[in-house]
Amino acid sequence: MTQKKISYFDASMSYYKKVKLIFITVFFVNALFITILGIFIVQMLSVRTYQLTNEKLTMLTSDISSQFDELQTLTTEINQNKEMQTYLALADSSDLTDIERYKINVQLQKSLNWLLVSKNNIKNVIVYNNNFDVLIGKNADKNSAFQNFSAQDTIRELAMDDNIGHWYFDQNMKEVVYVRNLYNTQTSTSRRVGMMVVYLNLTFIQETLDSSGIFSNKDYLVLHYENQLSSTNLKLADKKTVLGITGYFVQARSIQIGHNIFTINYYLLNQRLMLQVIQIAIVYFVVTLLLLFVGFRIVNIFILKIVTPINTLAKTMQGFTAENDLATLTDQLDLQRNDEIGVLNTSFNNLVNEIQELILYQYQAKILHKEMEFKFLQAQLNPHFLYNTLNSINWMAINENNMEIVEMVTALTFLLRSKFEQQKESHSIKEELDIIDAYILIQSIRFKNRLTYQQNIADEVLTLQIPALIIQPLIENAVKYAVEKLDSPVQIDLKIKKIDDFLLITVIDNGPGFEASQNDGHQSSGIGIKNIRSRLKIIYDKQASLSIHSEPLIETKVEIIIPLD
Repeated sequence: MTQKKISYFDASMSYYKKVKLIFITVFFVNALFITILGIFIVQMLSVRTYQLTNEKLTMLTSDISSQFDELQTLTTEINQNKEMQTYLALADSSDLTDIERYKINVQLQKSLNWLLVSKNNIKNVIVYNNNFDVLIGKNADKNSAFQNFSAQDTIRELAMDDNIGHWYFDQNMKEVVYVRNLYNTQTSTSRRVGMMVVYLNLTFIQETLDSSGIFSNKDYLVLHYENQLSSTNLKLADKKTVLGITGYFVQARSIQIGHNIFTINYYLLNQRLMLQVIQIAIVYFVVTLLLLFVGFRIVNIFILKIVTPINTLAKTMQGFTAENDLATLTDQLDLQRNDEIGVLNTSFNNLVNEIQELILYQYQAKILHKEMEFKFLQAQLNPHFLYNTLNSINWMAINENNMEIVEMVTALTFLLRSKFEQQKESHSIKEELDIIDAYILIQSIRFKNRLTYQQNIADEVLTLQIPALIIQPLIENAVKYAVEKLDSPVQIDLKIKKIDDFLLITVIDNGPGFEASQNDGHQSSGIGIKNIRSRLKIIYDKQASLSIHSEPLIETKVEIIIPLD
């Protein structure tokens, strides 16, 4: 009973109401799906936000590490620079005149400048001798202090055998000073020849923080080294204050440069990180609701536009009648429907018979046309081939007065019988090869050593069926436009093999090439190639292909690919 009610309801409801009911159902299902998806996306964004933050912090730490490492690398480069080592050793001598000392300092400065070309953040390098005299660079202000140490104090604190670099950070993370002894590496015993003080500009850290997209003015960075502390926000970096901070997302990273270990703590407000996720979620749901509302209105308009023409067409088709209706098809269809589809079905049955007759007529005409075109193209090959063969025999009769003509006539008889008595549209590859062998025999007698023919055919393909006389014209083309055009020997190769569900036929010669043959005024080659292409298209449609690749006097290759039934 329920099924009958549903059937009656389905048959009585208009097409417009059915489409609208389906759309409303799909709309609410999609709305529910999008809501669930939005919740899932928000959760994923929360996790992804922290992951991206960690990735950016790792990249920032790597950037800081690479800048610090440049100071360590600079020391190594100075120790490995023979010129600087030589001048540093000379500068350590007490017997130098002022002019000699000046020249040494100039040479040291030039060498150092080359080492500093790619180190943009190094703002100053000062090199002292063992008497604490400045050899290179501008002497730092004695009042400029880093963690209560001046530059002069730092170098005086270095022991003669101290080979570890020392770091002194500005508390506001604007600058760092790196101090290290320089040793003479050209002798077997390491002897100190000076001290180096390097000033590294740390403002790039704040610039990176500002451009990273994850830091605000309330977020900051703290660097710990031994008992030193440096921060982008010194007020919040006090240890007691940090221990009491809540609501911060804290990430710690460690950097090791040589024997020195630095600890960097990043402090980011959790509230700010989550605010980005919340903003994205709000935008997502607002845009989704807006799109659903607009989509509902637009689809409703389109439904009306779709249904109205159908109703108009149904009313128009009601007036159509035909004398020959398909009674059996009419009996199988439900014509008792009251909706628009029922009206279309009734009118459709009035047109089925005429449409079927028209399709059958066009189909038969197309087959007939293809058969006639195939016969015409096949017939074109016969006079074309006969002309070339008779021309070869005539050439032999004039130039060669011996019994080889008997072999040519025998081969010609076989070829003519194969061509003129050919009733089948296809034959085996073995039969095609017999025709080719007869043709090659004639041409070999004619051209002797100027023609060399080889074939490479797999045994498995010999019984396969192919369109009749589809390979021989290619061999003929190779003879006519390669052997006949050249006085030097010409190699013709025929290869046939099966690749998956296709048969690959390749004819290769080392003649003057396809382009040259097309420009010599003869049309036989063009007709042969065109005929083959046309036959392939008629028989196989777009499944078969013929391609030509030509490099004059190197290789002219003609390839045919046909499908295997």
